[in-house]
Amino acid sequence: MTIPKIKLRLGKTRVSRPVYPSEAGFVASINQQLAQMEANLRDLFDQVTEVSVPVMVQALEPTKVLAEYYTPKKTGKLVNSSYLEATSKGRNPRVELGFAKGGDPDYAVYVHEMVEIPHAEPTRSKFLQAALTEDLPNIYQRLVDGYAEAFRGE
Repeated sequence: MTIPKIKLRLGKTRVSRPVYPSEAGFVASINQQLAQMEANLRDLFDQVTEVSVPVMVQALEPTKVLAEYYTPKKTGKLVNSSYLEATSKGRNPRVELGFAKGGDPDYAVYVHEMVEIPHAEPTRSKFLQAALTEDLPNIYQRLVDGYAEAFRGE
């Protein structure tokens, strides 16, 4: 994953015609300090990138379980098609949560979207969407906790 560049600036970045004798040295000193801060931030951002995928997978695991709980289970094929995995697209890592990867079973979208079909509780249509909507505040907190844990080295 490409991390965006960060630049810190404070006033002038170079002096072509100094207003006072020490101005060039002062500006150079400030630039050197800011460059060190940029390096520190890049290191922090690298660490965030490194732990993001495992933190996201861990944060979404309970949501996957909730979605499976809501999934209709007539044959068991749909609920057993659930997945949560780390993948990548080019150089960019990503996390996927879903059902029926590759279209198997082929009726997954139909069962998810057909709200007029009655389901025995606790199953329902929109099972993935319902789980994500319901669990969103918990996902947020699990992300916060996951990053905090990763940075504490636990």
